[in-house]
Amino acid sequence: MYLATFVDDYSSLSVVCPIKAKSDVAGVTIDVINMLEKQSGWPLLVVRSDNGSEYINSTLSTFFKEKGVLCQTTVRYTPEQNGKAERLNRNAAGPGASHAGGLGAAEDTVGGGGHHG
Repeated sequence: MYLATFVDDYSSLSVVCPIKAKSDVAGVTIDVINMLEKQSGWPLLVVRSDNGSEYINSTLSTFFKEKGVLCQTTVRYTPEQNGKAERLNRNAAGPGASHAGGLGAAEDTVGGGGHHG
């Protein structure tokens, strides 16, 4: 099992979704973004993610392009660029959890919403 985590950079609102495979990330990402946009009334402006193929793919590229969302990626092996998401991943996994134990974490920092000022 994996966890797909989403963090709003402005408000620190977090969403954690359990998924069976990393290939499920695209569908879950689209569902979470649509839900949060509907609930908040604000459009997503920017998505920041690691360079993982679960986020850099044609499904999400098309989705973000159609919505006019700017996509940013962090530099490989620099978790400090994604600090909030990294902390959420550690907390969501729980104490003692590890990748070897079967729990991984896909990360996505979502910064957006027209309310940033």
